[in-house]
Amino acid sequence: MTDLRPTASIDTQLSQARAVIERHLAPRLLAVHLFGSALDGGLKPYSDIDLLVFMRFARTTISGLPGMSKT
Repeated sequence: MTDLRPTASIDTQLSQARAVIERHLAPRLLAVHLFGSALDGGLKPYSDIDLLVFMRFARTTISGLPGMSKT
């Protein structure tokens, strides 16, 4: 089984990114997920860190799919 924990080298960056996300998106923030090369051991110098952010929105906030606007 693959170890899906981030490497120690990015722990500080993850903590900082999470703090910024929480500061700007709370209380709508539901979850922040790490994915990509940070988990599978493929990080290289200057690699980015992939984060997927889930947020809570009222159904009335989203009016349609991107590109479907009549304006």
